[in-house]
Amino acid sequence: SARRFHVDLGQQNVGSGVVQWDIGLELAAAAAEGSSGAGVRYEIVSTDALSAKWLELSRYDGRLDAHHFKQTVTLSARTDSLATHATYLAVCNLDWRGDVSIVRVTLEVVADAASASQVFNVLVEGAGAAEG
Repeated sequence: SARRFHVDLGQQNVGSGVVQWDIGLELAAAAAEGSSGAGVRYEIVSTDALSAKWLELSRYDGRLDAHHFKQTVTLSARTDSLATHATYLAVCNLDWRGDVSIVRVTLEVVADAASASQVFNVLVEGAGAAEG
């Protein structure tokens, strides 16, 4: 759908710092022409309160109008602890509640293969099993 988006921040090593991604918000041309300066107010809310532990936004609300018809929102995700993170962000038009876009944000924080200790061995027996 044109109103659903996915930001996949991929696999990041634990402790590798903050991962950033920019999302652009843009006022539709028809709205900019017909707004007569009133603009559109928006709000961005997460559907998961726990996402605040790993994800921050550079702005959570604002206004788009003929003079400021584009804005960038920077997502900043922390890699402090091993985890698989996912949340949904709802970008809501406050002047028309039916206008909502959804952004799914995912991040996997993994151990660096070089520094990860070996916890177990895998042995495979049977025909065709390779030894090594």
